Amino acid sequence: GQSEHNSRFDDEALEIIKSLDKNSASASELYLAGKVANLLKQELSAIDYFTRAIESSERENQKDNHEDNHADKQKALVERAKLYFARQQLASCKRDLEEAQKLIGLDADAAKLLQFCRSKLDAGAKIVIDLPKSAHELYKNYNNDKLSTLA
Repeated sequence: GQSEHNSRFDDEALEIIKSLDKNSASASELYLAGKVANLLKQELSAIDYFTRAIESSERENQKDNHEDNHADKQKALVERAKLYFARQQLASCKRDLEEAQKLIGLDADAAKLLQFCRSKLDAGAKIVIDLPKSAHELYKNYNNDKLSTLA
C-alpha cells in the first residue's frame, strides 16, 4: 500500500544520503541531503547535513570566491536555523540567521524569524538579570536561624 511505498522511498532516500561521501560531496549536494533528511523528519541528520554544507561551502569559497558558494551557505544557514527554532534552540537560530543575513540577506520569513528570536532572547536576558535580585530579597527576609532550620 501507500505507507509501504513511502517507507521504501524513505529507505532509498536515506541510502542515497548515506552514500554521499563526507569529503567529496559538494555544498549543494549536502544541502539537498539536509532537505531530504528534514522531509523524512530526521531533524538531527538534517542539522548535520546543513552544518556540513556550510563547512563545505566555506572550503569551496577558499578555492574560488564564487557567488554560488555564498548562496549555498546562506540557504543552509537559514534551513539549519529553522530546525534550531523547531527545537527551541533560539540562540543558535539567531546566530545562523544573523550570519545568513550578512552573506546575502534574508527573505521576509527568515527576517521575521530572526526578529522573533531576538525579542524572545532579549526578554529572557531581562528575566535572568532580574532573578538574583528578587531571590536576594526573599532570603533577606529570613534571618540565619530560619535558614539553618531549612537546611
